[in-house]
Amino acid sequence: MWALPSPNKQKEVMWRLVHNGFLTSERVQQDNWPCPCGSDSNPGRGHFFWACPLAQAVVRQIGRGIAHTGTQASQPISQRHIWLAQPPQLQGGNQMHAGAWDATVLAAVGAMEWGRRQMISTERRGTTLPRAGLNELEREAGIFFW
Repeated sequence: MWALPSPNKQKEVMWRLVHNGFLTSERVQQDNWPCPCGSDSNPGRGHFFWACPLAQAVVRQIGRGIAHTGTQASQPISQRHIWLAQPPQLQGGNQMHAGAWDATVLAAVGAMEWGRRQMISTERRGTTLPRAGLNELEREAGIFFW
């Protein structure tokens, strides 16, 4: 993955995910720093890069991208597929090419980080993130992924 001709900015996001290098309430042990999406009161990397509705919107985009190739993953995309960059098995017993999957993972984690930063900046401006705003961020994160 690290040898891919990909921007270092994308690789840095993955490196920080692997090493738990993001400033999150879980990491700094602050209970009063909830995710702006409203679904976790003490979010950490597991929330921002998997469980958050914004991260799940990016995962759905991956599924749509695989379906666009005329095949389907034989199982739903899981956290290990993203965090460990393990290519999913496709229907028919084939496996996605490792290099293509690595590029997909870098783009996905980058889109999740972009969404995380957007949510946090909205919160820092003192505005709340209504459901409509979250829906818009989910859509934009999907676009950022592509």
